[in-house]
Amino acid sequence: MPATDRSLPQARPASTDPHAAAQQARVEALVREAADWRAAVAGWEATVEGLWQAVEPVQRALHDAWRGWVAALDEALLQPGWSRGERAQLQDLLREAATAVLALGPDALAAQALDRHAPDSAGARARAAAPAEAADPADAARPSTPVGAEATLDAADGWDWERQAAQAAAGRERQAAQRRAEAAQRQRAQDAQAVTGSAREVYRRLASALHPDREPDADLRARKTALMQQANQAHAAGDLQALLALQRQVGQLDLARHLPSDARGLGQVVAELQAQVAQLRTQAHRLEAAFRAATGEPAGIGMQPQKATRLVAAQVRRLREEEVLLRRQALLLRDVERARDWLRRLR
Repeated sequence: MPATDRSLPQARPASTDPHAAAQQARVEALVREAADWRAAVAGWEATVEGLWQAVEPVQRALHDAWRGWVAALDEALLQPGWSRGERAQLQDLLREAATAVLALGPDALAAQALDRHAPDSAGARARAAAPAEAADPADAARPSTPVGAEATLDAADGWDWERQAAQAAAGRERQAAQRRAEAAQRQRAQDAQAVTGSAREVYRRLASALHPDREPDADLRARKTALMQQANQAHAAGDLQALLALQRQVGQLDLARHLPSDARGLGQVVAELQAQVAQLRTQAHRLEAAFRAATGEPAGIGMQPQKATRLVAAQVRRLREEEVLLRRQALLLRDVERARDWLRRLR
């Protein structure tokens, strides 16, 4: 849970009823707790938004690299000269890559390549029946689909496909986490509560105290106008704790005098504030869970902002490394001898 905000004044129970006085103090504590969780929700919303802003362009580039890898494999498989075993390896790689691309959404290039090289397709059966041919240097020199000018062949040696498959699975999980985060955001919008009776009552009293037409002092009238706008927004959102915080801020309405003085009425306010605290806590936990899933962190709560920042940077770095790996492998296929050597190491 976030650290308690001590900036709000403490409750001054006016009731002689000990139970009512305890309820008044409970209202004050819940106002502070709701403010803390509101700050936590705002912080996690900014963190998750920052993650998607940092990751989205890298994910787009990575998706393009996956498509380039599929195109390079498809282009290589259309060339003669591969042995039957090498062709089978390339087809397995293509099916794996095309399936990973299609897992993220419809893609004509990946679908066509997968269909051409599916084990039961007519084209695959015809190619399997054809005798292996010697590699043609002219064919080997044919360029595959462009996959990025920054890639080079220098570091192609040593990359293994198992790592690539693991990175593809991680990419799919990141996409699923993003979809879960978007679903959680829609759920939060659906969970917005209607304005309660107590919130309406506090708003009515607040509006009476802040009405700018009743304030002769120009400076105070401008201040009250600004506060009234905040009160209108809180009232429209059904945010009781924000209305109570504004009530404190104006310094004109004493919480003990303007909330119900009886224990039963205070109990209703406590129940409403508890519901709001629970909702805010759930929102904060959902956002943190979405962030943890998107960055591969284990489930839990209470992550510090500094760690979240480091995880965003690490996520971007991993995605870029995966993109470079794919582009290098695509270029590697243009050199038949090096590609054959690479395929041998994969066996």
